[in-house]
Amino acid sequence: MNYQPKEGKTFTQPSQTIPDMTMSMRDIIDRHSKGMPMEIGKSPIFHEEETEQKGINYKTLDLAEIEQIAKEHKENMDNLWNQYEAEDSDKKRKILEKEIIEKHEQSMQKLDDNIISPEGH
Repeated sequence: MNYQPKEGKTFTQPSQTIPDMTMSMRDIIDRHSKGMPMEIGKSPIFHEEETEQKGINYKTLDLAEIEQIAKEHKENMDNLWNQYEAEDSDKKRKILEKEIIEKHEQSMQKLDDNIISPEGH
């Protein structure tokens, strides 16, 4: 089997590597376990909306609070489901009404056609 490698890419942009900024995995894990900053690469930029905690920290809740939240969530889901079914039912009703009206109009047209030009006369 003869392997023919594909032509690779040539990078023309300047390197973003910062010299002498490498850390071993051991150093990274030690710093992380001690709560020390990593000081690796560029400083991240955070926007205020992204840093605000959204939602609830479930780790700090007791079982009664979690049960209450679950109950409220189930009620919200039930309400949304009922709303969906009502909208779906309303759509189906409108489709049936349209079909009935179309069939009625077709029947009336056939009746008019038979009255205006009865067959066999």
